[in-house]
Formats: sequence, C-alpha cells, structure tokens
Amino acid sequence: MFTRVLLPVLSVGVFALSSSAQTMTMLPGFDSTPVWSVPNAINGDGSVIVGGLPSSPSVRWARDSVTQTYGIIYCAGGEASGVSHDGSVVVGSTYYGWAYRWTASGGTQNLGYISNGWWSTAHGVSGDGSVVVGQGNIADPDHPNQEIGSRAYRWSSSTGMQSIGTLAQWTNSNALGVNFDGSVIVGESYNQAFRWTSGSGMVGLGFLAGQSSSLASAINGDGSMIIGHSGQSGFQWTSTGGMQSLTGAYNGSYFPRALTSDGSIIVGALGYQSNWTAMVWAESNTAITLGEYLIAHSVSLTGWSSLTDARGISADGRYIVGYGVYEGQQRGFIADIGTIPCLGDITGDHVVDVMDLGVVLGAWGSSGGEFGADINQDGIVDAMDLGMLLGAWGPCP
Repeated sequence: MFTRVLLPVLSVGVFALSSSAQTMTMLPGFDSTPVWSVPNAINGDGSVIVGGLPSSPSVRWARDSVTQTYGIIYCAGGEASGVSHDGSVVVGSTYYGWAYRWTASGGTQNLGYISNGWWSTAHGVSGDGSVVVGQGNIADPDHPNQEIGSRAYRWSSSTGMQSIGTLAQWTNSNALGVNFDGSVIVGESYNQAFRWTSGSGMVGLGFLAGQSSSLASAINGDGSMIIGHSGQSGFQWTSTGGMQSLTGAYNGSYFPRALTSDGSIIVGALGYQSNWTAMVWAESNTAITLGEYLIAHSVSLTGWSSLTDARGISADGRYIVGYGVYEGQQRGFIADIGTIPCLGDITGDHVVDVMDLGVVLGAWGSSGGEFGADINQDGIVDAMDLGMLLGAWGPCP
C-alpha cells in the first residue's frame, strides 16, 4: 500500500456517473430541525433509520411516503443499533444496562440477561425481526456478584437470551451481526472473527496474512458474505474465497461496517491518527472516500466539510447513512444517490459485455468523451477504465 494524503470531502471524484434524484439530507431532532445525531443502521428500502441523539435517547426516523421527509420518534433511553428489513423492529441498549427490542405495537421490551448475568447489549437484529444478537455478562455460579466474562448471545421469543459460546475456554465473545432469518451470526471471540450456526457452532474465520486479530462486523441477508477487519485492513469473507483483503490507497485502519444484500457495495470508515473519514468499497473492492463516491453520483455536498463515518446502507445501495460535519456542526445524514447506475454499461443495454469492451478498446488513448469510454473521467481512455469495466463485467444489478 502506498502513502496517499486523505482527501477533503469535496475532492475530485474518481469516476463520474449519471443518476437521478440525488440528495444529502440532515436528520432532524424532536423539534424537526437538524441536530447532532449518530444514525447506526438503515432498513432494506431506506425508509427507516435508527440511532441515537446526544442526550442518549434511542430514536427511529421514518420517511413519510407523501412528503418524503423523515419524522422522529423515541424508542428507549440509550442507543438504537439495528433495524429489521421492513423497519418495524428496532433493537438497541439502554443506559439501564439491558438490551431491548422495540415495535410500534409492543413498545420497548427488556430482553433480559444471559443466565445469572446482570447486563446485556444488543448489536443487531435479523432481517425478519425475529432474532436479536449482542453480548451479555456471566457470573461465577459460586459467587453471583462476581463477573467472570461476557458472551455472545442469540435471542428469540421462544428461547430467550442464550449464549452461543466462545472460540476458546475462559475467553469472551461478542455477536455483532446476523443474517435475514437469524440462522447465521457473526462477531468476535478470542481476538478472532467468527461465524456461528446451530449446526456448526462457533467457527473462527482466521486472519489476513501477517495479522493476528480479526473481527466480523456484518453479514448480508443470505449469509453468503461476511465483512470486518483484520489488523489495519478490512476484509470480506465467503465460503469459497475465504478471507480477502479490502484495502485502499490511504494510510490508516479500515473498518467496513455494512453491506448491500448482494455484497457489491460496502461502507465504513478509515481511522488515521485522530482523524476519521467515511469510506466506500464498490466495483473493485478498493476503498474511496464517501465524499468522492457521492460527488461521482452527482450528490451536492455544499456545506459539508467532512464525512466522518458511514454506518449503514440500504439493501440495493441507493441510501447511505452516517454522520459528518456541516457548517461546523456534527450532523447525521442520509445520502440518496438516486437510481443505481451501472458502471461500465457504455451501450446502455443493462449488461457490461464485449460490446462495451469494444467501445473502450476503440477509443484507447483518446479522451473518449464522445463515446463515453472514459469511465473514470480522467481525460484519457486507458488501463484504469479497462480495469473498472472488467470489474463490473456481467449483468447490471
């Protein structure tokens, strides 16, 4: 990895695409004006966002189908960390020390604790809303007031909160993500990312080459792709490819946090010294700043001096939530890139194939503007454009 200076949010995009209805919206507080907020997750179609406000309430923002504005409601004292695919179930942790599950009809439900423990946190919920995952402590059976560790758990209405174990005896574990039907859970135990199912139990995913730690932060809906970080690099894991590095051309540590249903777009953050920058991995799985990505999709970032962290993304990748600095104030946001474009589909037939390849090769070495062959818009059709086209090869999403 070579050294590259972190770019400001309004830097030139690495590629330019056309789309529609692009917006950057600040999330409101209870008085309907923008406020300091941390959105942590977004539902499948981007209509519901959950997170927290500075006075520690867990909140749920929901988009009005007519006005297309986001209203806010209180869920619990603490912070919301996950939301179901349809947005009807919210999970999080209260400042009273217990995990909760919220629905409009049932209100806030205390999910309790593992065995004889006395605290729990919720980090994720299955897409269907039936399973909650997180972490809770356990106590010494002979000394009930003495904590001996913490365990990842799986909660359902039929089983309650159940520990799913650890990778090694006398170590801790933490569940951070779960797939759509609740059958696959991911997280960290004994400094190693894990994947859990009822059949296999907790299985370590290993580490990237040269690293000795890893953590799995999220999983897609069908359970086929897991993301996280190992050492300073991000990773994506599949059963066929194993753990593959998600890198970028910037100094610092990469933290992938959320992914689309098919895993084609991943969002997260880059930490370098005391600075944080929201990042996106798309197409070639090489990170670019969220600012670059949004500008490339014609989203105006006027007033935003930095985009600090990207916490969630809708199932199709159209909506991204996170927080940054707007006119000197931290604000939560939802970015809408509009209709999802298809990178490399120069001919417009909804597939990247030999027809598009022929256009690129025919315009090789030229500006390519009149043909649309200069995919990354750097003024010349070259290997960079070819690489982007080949990385997007096949039917458009």
